[in-house]
Amino acid sequence: MQHIQYRRLTTRLKAPNTTIQESRQVIGNRMKEARLNSGMSQQDIAQILHCDQTTISRMERGAISPDCAQIRTLSSVFQLSILYLLGYPTFVVSVTAS
Repeated sequence: MQHIQYRRLTTRLKAPNTTIQESRQVIGNRMKEARLNSGMSQQDIAQILHCDQTTISRMERGAISPDCAQIRTLSSVFQLSILYLLGYPTFVVSVTAS
């Protein structure tokens, strides 16, 4: 059984100082990277999110943003932090075997 230790952040998280379009682009780039790393197609993700493949394409290009429920689902599917998908830096998490 693994025991996960979370380190408390000593600094406050600040949202990246970007425009809405830049934020959409970051989210889209991270979605696309995660999708490709998992070996999934846009159609596979569309089926999971119950939308069209063109909607996924538009998200990855930064034309539209996924909603909160879609981001939560993508986080689960790709096993990534919601904050990472939203453009925040990665967090330090150490895993130790007990």
